[in-house]
Amino acid sequence: MDGIRTILAGGSPLLQAGIAAALEHHERLRVVGRLRDAGAVVRTDRLDCDVLVLTSDIPHIEAAPIVEKLAATPRAFRLLVLTDNEEGEEALATLRLGVRGYGICAELGTEDLCEAVLTLARRGTWLCARTTELLINLVLRATFEERRFPDSVLSPREFQVLCLFYDGTSEEEIAERLSLSRNTVKTYLRRIREKLHAETRHDAVALAIEQGLLPRAWPRGLGHQAPRSPIPLRPSLTLSPPVSPSGARR
Repeated sequence: MDGIRTILAGGSPLLQAGIAAALEHHERLRVVGRLRDAGAVVRTDRLDCDVLVLTSDIPHIEAAPIVEKLAATPRAFRLLVLTDNEEGEEALATLRLGVRGYGICAELGTEDLCEAVLTLARRGTWLCARTTELLINLVLRATFEERRFPDSVLSPREFQVLCLFYDGTSEEEIAERLSLSRNTVKTYLRRIREKLHAETRHDAVALAIEQGLLPRAWPRGLGHQAPRSPIPLRPSLTLSPPVSPSGARR
């Protein structure tokens, strides 16, 4: 395949210039146009290119109308999304739209960018290594969170709050992430301590770890971030007897 044509959309003029220089480093790649943003892509009647490179902070929002336009285009181009957003949920939401190319800007070099465009032009799928890691970590976190406490011990919401607290998330951040008030978060944390017969929040986490209901450490980059301050098991820590799966004390 000769003369693979690309159009750049989104990002600052300086960023577009850098992407163009990286692509034109390869003899088979040509940048044939530049557009301001995703809106300009949707408003353009005809995009004569093989690969559209979209730079976006919120890919799943900006890519959606482009993917819809692709469905109605006789000669469909492929879409490569570049972003600084390192949320696994954002990557997953974008890929679910049908996007087949996704890269985290901070992780990409010239060769990576050229490989991405070449792969998409051949109708393949390309993800950078960091994106793959984010998606794997998202699956791992979902696996951990499926291991719910029995209803007689902790409710699903209480377990979710406990996981976030263990992840180093502050009360304010938990409230914002779960769309709760800070007082409600405090109430959940108090109930968790009471149900697990723990004197402190850290004791509650330690008990959950001892029972295998929380991992001793999140894998690197799991979910939003690794714990800011891992919670060690203190040698002097006295815990109530573990709770069995049936909810009975052992």
